[in-house]
Amino acid sequence: MSFVPQLLAAFPEDGTTMKRPDYSAPASLSELKREYANSPEDTMLIAGGQSLLPALFKGGSIPDRLIDIGRVAELRLLEVGSDNIFLGAGLTFTEILASKAAAVLPGLVAALGYVGNCTIRNRATVGGSLAWADPRAELSLLLLTLEAVVVTERREFALADLYGEAGQNSLDPGEIIVGVRVNGFEAKKCKFLELMPRASAGRAVVGVAVCCDQFGSLRIAVSGLWKRQLCANVVGGDPAAKSLAEAWLADHHEAAATLADIAFGWAYRRRAAAVLMTRAIEAARR
Repeated sequence: MSFVPQLLAAFPEDGTTMKRPDYSAPASLSELKREYANSPEDTMLIAGGQSLLPALFKGGSIPDRLIDIGRVAELRLLEVGSDNIFLGAGLTFTEILASKAAAVLPGLVAALGYVGNCTIRNRATVGGSLAWADPRAELSLLLLTLEAVVVTERREFALADLYGEAGQNSLDPGEIIVGVRVNGFEAKKCKFLELMPRASAGRAVVGVAVCCDQFGSLRIAVSGLWKRQLCANVVGGDPAAKSLAEAWLADHHEAAATLADIAFGWAYRRRAAAVLMTRAIEAARR
């Protein structure tokens, strides 16, 4: 059961400290689409609220309306085929970790295992994580290396095309993420590594995901260095993992704007990414 109605009940009705947004929880995808299309411009979809609500309470703008997707069964589908997986937008990370998908999708357990703690994983959802576009998010980093496809109620497109800079996505107004699909995962071996500060509540310094296909070709994604996650195939280069890592980072040094971090400088994060990438390449090749 969603905790959002109880949370909103704590907002003062007279708006003396912060306004209380309108709230609804449609029970089907068709109802969700209708409500979303007819809602004010300042409307947000909410799933677990794991990223949205803390941002609001830190002084972020309060939307006029929140639409909870938690009751929409069409967004909670989880399908595992012989060589493809579909993860519904409303699935929580905990549900995925307890499903067959965790047993067959390379690197998924490792990636989601880095996400905060069990309370956070109980709330965080696939669609919310992808749409929020956090440049340090674990799930999207792994899915980028697997060339995942985003499915909305209107179209399908590569996950790599969803992201701009931090907190920005390419969804059209009113567009709803239905889920994400991964094809051809059986022929790939993936490794996910992340550096977390000791005092962290689940926020990474840098992360690296590497997938190696049956022909030895590598696809690498990195988070924590730029304002968006970068993912690209390895083209040529020395077969040694350390050399490949350094070459990849050098090639993409100016591919996007640098992510600011007052606790961990660029040089430190760059060195950490090179070490993690080297280890991940070695593990994915085994």
